[in-house]
Amino acid sequence: MKLKRIWYKKTNFFDSLKPQFYVQATNYNRFMKNEAFYTLVNNLECINDDMLVFSKSCRSEIRRAMKDNLIINERDGLSDDFIIKYNQFAELKGLSSISLTALNNLSSHYYEFNILQDKKLLVSHLCHLDEKTSTARLLFSYTNIELSSDFRSVIGRANRYLHFSSMQKLKSMGFTQYDFGGISTGDIVHFNGIDNFKNSFNGEIKLYYNSVPFFIFLLSKLRG
Repeated sequence: MKLKRIWYKKTNFFDSLKPQFYVQATNYNRFMKNEAFYTLVNNLECINDDMLVFSKSCRSEIRRAMKDNLIINERDGLSDDFIIKYNQFAELKGLSSISLTALNNLSSHYYEFNILQDKKLLVSHLCHLDEKTSTARLLFSYTNIELSSDFRSVIGRANRYLHFSSMQKLKSMGFTQYDFGGISTGDIVHFNGIDNFKNSFNGEIKLYYNSVPFFIFLLSKLRG
């Protein structure tokens, strides 16, 4: 059964009667099956050119990237090329692939950000834009697996620069929150490498719930 995805909602009893999946609901709902989801969220109203909200090391890496002759381009929507390149990356990394059908069911508004050097794509980000809550949420990202080793040293700082540039653009579009798309735990002591990378932007740790009505959960179990 294909369920409509509802993002960032404060759910209630009546929501538990609807055949919908609540992605990152803002509250625990005892009438649903809930799965805790931690993420880091930056307040875009605090994002300025001085980058003072970021950690010192993060600011330093972004400033280095600004000297690397990088080009950033963006696209309002989802390109077929993103799906192809992401799936190549996912296969190499042992991640799940994505499809246009699944993406159409996940979001109605995508925004794509890319960063290039010498006309070669380094990193690409795909965001879900939720106008109701003025939140931009990172959904998928990948690095170009076809790059030679000559580009490896710049990719990390280019990725930071792309996040910063994306925040600036999204702020100019009226969005107020940038959701990094999840972390492995809500306990900073147990952060992994990717969590620490995201945390260097000094966002707020937030707890959400991925929630599904119990009748939907039980139906899915019965169908195997």
